[in-house]
Amino acid sequence: MVDGAAPGRPSSSGEGLSSGWMSDKYSKMMKGKRNARKRVEHWLQASDGGYILDSTNTVLSMLSCILYVYETYAKPYYQAGLDVELLRWRVGIDWMDTVDFIFACYFLFHFIVHLYAAESRPHYIMSWTTFVDLLTVIPPLTCYSVLSQPGYVQRLEQQVDEAGAVRATTRLAFLRFVRVFRILRLFRMDRGHDHASSDVSRQIFKVCFTLISIAFIFAGIFYSCESLMVEPALMTDIWGPPLGRYPLRNDTNADGDYEYKLLYHDVFYYTIITISTVGYGDFFPISDWGKVLVSLMLAITFVIISKQTNRLLTLMGMQSVYARHRFRASTRASHVMVCGNIQTQSARDFLTEFFHPDHGQADAKLVILSPHTPDAGMEYILRSAEFGANTIYLEGSAMNETDLVRCCAAECEYVFILANKFCTDPQAEDAATALRAVSIKKHVAQNANGKNIPVMLQLIRPENKHQFTSSVYGRKERSQIICMDEIKLHLLAKSALCPGFSTMVSNLIKSCDAEADDSSPEWLQEYVQGVGQEIYRTKLSPSFRGKTFSEAAKYIYTEFSSTMFAIEVDVLDEPDESSVTSKHSSWRNSNDASVSGKQEGEPKRRTHVLLNPAWYVIGGEDTHVFVLADDQEAADELTTADCNDTDEKSVTRMLGEKAGDLFGHVIGKGGIKHMGRRKSSVGSMEDIPQYELLQTDMNLQQSRRISRLRANYHVLKQPLPLEDATWDTVGDMRGHVLLCGSTSALFYFAATLRSRSTPKSRLKNLVILHPDPPHKAWGQINLFPNIFYVQGSALEPTDLARAGVHGLARAVILSHAKPGGGGGG
Repeated sequence: MVDGAAPGRPSSSGEGLSSGWMSDKYSKMMKGKRNARKRVEHWLQASDGGYILDSTNTVLSMLSCILYVYETYAKPYYQAGLDVELLRWRVGIDWMDTVDFIFACYFLFHFIVHLYAAESRPHYIMSWTTFVDLLTVIPPLTCYSVLSQPGYVQRLEQQVDEAGAVRATTRLAFLRFVRVFRILRLFRMDRGHDHASSDVSRQIFKVCFTLISIAFIFAGIFYSCESLMVEPALMTDIWGPPLGRYPLRNDTNADGDYEYKLLYHDVFYYTIITISTVGYGDFFPISDWGKVLVSLMLAITFVIISKQTNRLLTLMGMQSVYARHRFRASTRASHVMVCGNIQTQSARDFLTEFFHPDHGQADAKLVILSPHTPDAGMEYILRSAEFGANTIYLEGSAMNETDLVRCCAAECEYVFILANKFCTDPQAEDAATALRAVSIKKHVAQNANGKNIPVMLQLIRPENKHQFTSSVYGRKERSQIICMDEIKLHLLAKSALCPGFSTMVSNLIKSCDAEADDSSPEWLQEYVQGVGQEIYRTKLSPSFRGKTFSEAAKYIYTEFSSTMFAIEVDVLDEPDESSVTSKHSSWRNSNDASVSGKQEGEPKRRTHVLLNPAWYVIGGEDTHVFVLADDQEAADELTTADCNDTDEKSVTRMLGEKAGDLFGHVIGKGGIKHMGRRKSSVGSMEDIPQYELLQTDMNLQQSRRISRLRANYHVLKQPLPLEDATWDTVGDMRGHVLLCGSTSALFYFAATLRSRSTPKSRLKNLVILHPDPPHKAWGQINLFPNIFYVQGSALEPTDLARAGVHGLARAVILSHAKPGGGGGG
């Protein structure tokens, strides 16, 4: 006991400890309840269980309404008089009452769970959904409880006097009438519009659903009022005896005369006619309460529908018409999908090339999926006579599953993903392009039943290829990546070595309709004829089997005026330990046109393109070649060509069979098997992804990078520091290439100049003139020989003189990159 404390009285410190302990216990208990409520709320909103719970509620609500309609035919509401047997039939519990009771129990459970999970229970209790739940749950439970009382029917049988029977009938009629409110469950079925594709679709669904709900609910209430308050004899006097009535129940009275007895479809028809004609129908209410209900129905309909219609018009005004369109694929014509960052000029160029008459795509449909509303220029293209009939523009995103379904992405023939060539942030642009490609590949894999649709990506920077190829869907076949900087700098470098090379390549890949008259110079006529031909890939006829490439090329040129310059072959790689065990083994096939992967340790088949392999003997049934032809129709003539001859085996063919090892290959059943060190290629870089050669400090070790560079380029033994390659002046250097401007993606320019296909004696010196030392770019090109840096500006004559402008062979000027952007050319 503490001194000074009254006897028998606890100390104040003890009281404080006790109250603090109780407070902590209460706070912990309340915190536990809040956490439990949040867990239940999260389960209802984000889990499959909550979705199933709501879906079950929707389905049972629909079944409850259907059961009510069925009961109106099985248990009619017309006045029964004083017949105790009929009274017993009307009050007996049957399977319909039992099913209705089970539904009500589930609805009650659903209500209790949501009430417990509600953040504000008073607000939830005062909501419209609670009103519907209570109004549709309480009457069925009450009716079932009353009718299931022991001896209830026997007590009714004992009420043989007229007053007792009337009281029993009135009591039962009230119980049956309040059960009509279960059709309000229709309002609990409106969750279907939550999964609609857009706000406009959801609002259209809501308007239609509201109209149907109003008609259905008022029809049920009106049916109950008219059936319980109007005698069948009065209905017969007003509407006349039924003619050709339905054999649903007995429509005769005690005297055997036909009487008009209301059916549910009668009142539903009346409700629809009343709403559409504002009461000018062939039916009208007889009872006073029926007239009140009709007036109330019209007032509610006008208020609700007008409000929702205004909302629909507002949403339609806010949303572009292109966001609501939907493309429907046809089995008679293929379609191609174009998405990404689509600029008006890019779209015009693409459409002009795609629908050119030479390509045979006159019947194809082209679907453009863009997140932006088309501007005036795009609108002009879409409405033009040239492209309007076969071009469909849809506003949407390739990242959205609903938009991919709208454009039938899983059924298209090809997918092109374009990038903005003039973007200010190429990293973000390439990342967005890669994400679009992965999204489309995933959608196709899930909806196309194993179909692998070719996807063509347009990237800005080659080092961003891994953003797509490192994904699961990026490793699959039939995906082609086109890098703008890579192609641009390769062409510029080749043009520096061979003037006019970029023009020639442009003529080969771009359609042209130029014509030269007879009075034009001969060289111009030849040039126009060459410009009119493009590169086409076509299947070769089986009749060419056994011929050498040179024999087939000669025959094709003589008979079809087309030039065959390349052929596709299958290569079977022998598995080796390094390719199986190395964690970097995936570099081998990352750039191939198609790869058929097998289990580790087994040969992998790859498709190679051989350029002009004169001694190669054509074999196989499914051989594709590349030709220069006037149009697709001319190229496809090779598929049905017949070049069989009866001559003895030519000397050329025999030499070709003996010289098969010239390419380091032999012909086998499965294709071509690798035998020697030397590789046939269209450029050895098909086997080595160039973007991986840039990763000096990421995935590849420096030694592996050097060995791969050395296999394909002229390189130094050791990297050359930038300080050693920096010159104040090049002096009297002659025949060099001067590069001015941006140093972005410089590797591809320098690599083309140092390719092993160029003899070492013919390598040209490369001089880089730039105001700032290219430290970042130098780390990518420091292994290439004869590259020098001069600090200065191309706008200063003295700096140009120091860079040897008077003795250069070629000058290449690249536009400077925007802040954060890629270089230009």
